[in-house]
Order: sequence, then C-alpha cells, then structure tokens
Amino acid sequence: MIDSKHVKTFFARLGKGIFAGALAGVLSVALLHVFVPQLLDRLENQSYYLRTTWKYAEKSRSNKNIETLNPDSVDDHGICIIDIDDRSQHKLGNYWSWNRSYHAKLIDQLSKHHPAAVLFDINFFDAEDSLLRVKSGEMIDRTEYVTPQQKEGILSGINYDEQFESAEKRAGFVYQGVRMSDTSDYPKFALSVVKHRSEQAWQDSLNPASCLHLSGDAMNAVNTQKTYVDGVFPALASSAKGIGHLDMIRNEDGYVRSVPLLFGFGKTGQVYLPASMRIVADLFGTPNDEICVVPGRYIDLGSPLKISKDTSGRIIPSYPTLSGGLLSMIMEKSPEILSLVPGKHIDISSSLSISKDSAGGLTVSTDAGDFPPEAVAIFEHFAFSKILSMKTGDTCHIDDQTYFTKSDDETFAFNAPFGDGEWYLDNLLVSELAHVDWRIAADLPAGTSKLLFQ
Repeated sequence: MIDSKHVKTFFARLGKGIFAGALAGVLSVALLHVFVPQLLDRLENQSYYLRTTWKYAEKSRSNKNIETLNPDSVDDHGICIIDIDDRSQHKLGNYWSWNRSYHAKLIDQLSKHHPAAVLFDINFFDAEDSLLRVKSGEMIDRTEYVTPQQKEGILSGINYDEQFESAEKRAGFVYQGVRMSDTSDYPKFALSVVKHRSEQAWQDSLNPASCLHLSGDAMNAVNTQKTYVDGVFPALASSAKGIGHLDMIRNEDGYVRSVPLLFGFGKTGQVYLPASMRIVADLFGTPNDEICVVPGRYIDLGSPLKISKDTSGRIIPSYPTLSGGLLSMIMEKSPEILSLVPGKHIDISSSLSISKDSAGGLTVSTDAGDFPPEAVAIFEHFAFSKILSMKTGDTCHIDDQTYFTKSDDETFAFNAPFGDGEWYLDNLLVSELAHVDWRIAADLPAGTSKLLFQ
C-alpha cells in the first residue's frame, strides 16, 4: 500500500524540479539573448542552409541518375535562363558597353520560338540614347572629315532605346523588373536626382496596370513598403507586358532565404508582386481584382487556365500559347484521351504558326514547310473538313491549277502555281488547318507571328 504522504512529497519535489528547470531555461535564453543576440536566428539559418543543401544535393544526384537512364525524362519546367556569360562578353565586349539594340535583337530572335513570357531580371535605370548622342557628337566634332549632314545621319541612327521598346511592344510577352528602394539605398548626393521616383506621377508613368490595389487588413499586412520605384525608365516599362519587383532581402550572413511577396509603394495602397508572380498571374489570365491576398497565409493567383468567349463567339483560352483551335482539337479527342492506357499516346497536333509581314501578307509555317500569302488567302476560305473524307487518288479542285490530291491513307498533296508549287500535308496538319480561326490574323501586328498549334 502506497503512503499518501510519500506521494504528496514526490509530486511536490517533481513540481519544484519542473519549475526550477523551466526557470533555468528561461534565464538561459534571456542571458543568451542579451549576450549573444540573434543566436537562435543564426542557428536556424545555419540549419536551414544545411537542410536545403542536403535536400537539393540528393535531388540533383537523383536527376543525374534518371538523366543517365533516360535523357528526355528530366523536366526543366520549360524555363530557360539566357546568361550574359564570358563567351558573350568576349565576342561583344564588356556588358556595360553594349547598346540596347542587342536586347531588341534578342527579343526578335526569341519571338521566333514563341515563348509564353520573357523576363529581363536586370535593370535599365535610365534612357541612354540622348547621352550617347551627346558623346558621339563631341567625338565627331573633333574630326575634320565629317560634314554636318553626315553627323546628323550618324546621330539619328542612335535609337537603341527605341529599338528595345519597339521590340518588346511588338513581342507582347516581355516583362521588366523594378527595384523598390528607400532613402538608405542611395548616397546622399543622389537623393535629389532620384526624388521624382518617389512621386505618384512617376509611378503612373511606368506600368500602373501591373500594381495591385490593396486596402484595410490586406494593406496593413504588407510589412515591406518602399519610397522609390527604380530600375526601369517609363518608356521601357510602359512598352512591356508587365513589371514586377526583383528585390531580395539578405539575412545577416549574406544568404537569401526568402523573398517578400509584396512591396508597397509608400502608403498609396499600390503594391508590386515579384516579377515571377506577375508573369504567372498574367499567364493564368487572372485580373488584378481577382488576385486574393489573405494576410499572413497566402496569395491566390486563381486557376491555371480560364476559357472565355468574345462577342463574335471566338473561344479565347487565357494561356497565350494555347489557341482556341488547339483547345477544340483536344476536346474532340477527349474520349480517346480518357481511354488511354499507360505507355500509349495520341497525336493531337503539330507545329503551326501564322506570321504577318510589313505589307499585311500572311504566311503559315508548319512542319511540312511554309505556305506563302497566296496559299493562305485560299486556306482562309477553304473548307478543309471536306477533304478529310477523300479516298486515295481523289482530287479536289479549287481552280484549274490549284488542287488537293489524296496521295495515300496519310498524305495529301497541295499543288498551286506559286511558291514551291507542291506541298505534302498529313491528316494532322489538314485537321489543324480546318480548326484555324483566321480572325486571329486581324489582331496580329505587322512583323509578328503567333503560334496556333504545337
């Protein structure tokens, strides 16, 4: 039988021991906080670094093993980094000496591959053409062999900023980054120079549609608010599809472990998303007023794909490289897609893009070759669906010199008195041409192209 007196003594001693231990722990933490400030934060930072290093080192080893077995199985998520490397600078000179026509040419080259978005994560603080003209003019004035007319011609060719702006406007998928700054980010002598970048007029001259407008608890939860919007000049920002912040805050040890999701422009209620989130919101087709900010929890950018229909009945998917025609082909194949067995696939489409030249002529580029404007003018009004039921050897005449022939079970020949004279189309390409909504051409700017099927 247990003596109740002994039980009371045991619990009394246990309570004193717990109290003493807790008190010692609290005192230890307090002393460490006083004499070794941020110790716990430093320990957490180091453990975070080690945990992340181990995690991604293991993932990297796993990907290398998979890539060795099957090089096509490693997903790069469709993201490509175009780096300013030593090779580029060896050929073109130091990056800071490059004029911005290089960036314009890069955009034009990338446009040929129909990217969903391109982000410049470097900053273009000011327009440079006027300064380059002044410097070039001074150099020209020091020589005796250039006439005033020649000088004017040389200086008028310095329009690199304009080339950059025109290229990104023409492309329609280019994003620029901004730097959110405070007075402490500038030397004192520069404050008068950048003062205007803290004003609402400057903010409005950039790309105001890229900003969220928050109020109440949502705005109060934006802990990071900055005075200046810097890193891009108005003409370039307004020509871009959108802008977002590139800011990263380093911990005391110099590492970046997190990125603030929102940066407020002063107390205006205008808030910038990170450039990456700005792009994703646009690709999702989520307007600013539907982006949901839940303080302390998450930012909801909406569903990844939205389908709408305009007043003319045209189907418009939100994702830029998904056309209404491709969506229709996917829907028609839905029974076959749903009944697929593992390891099998269905061919839905092949590559097809449409281009408009400076004169307004349309060209269709496919895996079977390019079709010139004369062919496209025929395609726009031709019912491709009727030739899909043709039998081998059948011919469908458009006129005496222009006709389709069913060569075999899988191939059609298109003959015409222009261009290459003869093209071969498979069933998939004919089906794509039957699904092209040619009204898209009316919205296509001259000198640009659009990917309709992929």
